[in-house]
Amino acid sequence: MAMYRGGKPSDLRTGEDLEQSLKNIREQIEQDLYEVDQRQSLQNLKDIPNPKLHQTISFVKSGIRLVSCFIGIIGFYESGFFGLLLAEIVGIYEELV
Repeated sequence: MAMYRGGKPSDLRTGEDLEQSLKNIREQIEQDLYEVDQRQSLQNLKDIPNPKLHQTISFVKSGIRLVSCFIGIIGFYESGFFGLLLAEIVGIYEELV
């Protein structure tokens, strides 16, 4: 249906037309948000650390700590403290994996 406003033709839409337009816009927004969410989910999966490598490094770190404590107990304090320092450095690397 055409109307004239200010001497220019202007289309008026019915309520059903407006509802359909809003429905189409809503569907498009939902689709866009879904696609963005999927891309972010895939990126998060790529950022997950390697659990096997993390476990291996953790066992190595624990082994270094145990040996260092034993070395300290038998009287080589400097070597024991150095081993504990080394274990902490390995622990930092463990968290980065």
